[in-house]
Amino acid sequence: MTEWNKDLEKKILRKSRFTLTLRILRFLLAILFLYMGYICLLPI
Repeated sequence: MTEWNKDLEKKILRKSRFTLTLRILRFLLAILFLYMGYICLLPI
């Protein structure tokens, strides 16, 4: 186990923020694609 310091904390926070942002973006993209598919299939 490495010594806990501010740099390590900053690195972990940045990594978690990055993964959270990716997860939210992926979620929004999935919703967008579902909505587009729904709109395309609606007139038929």
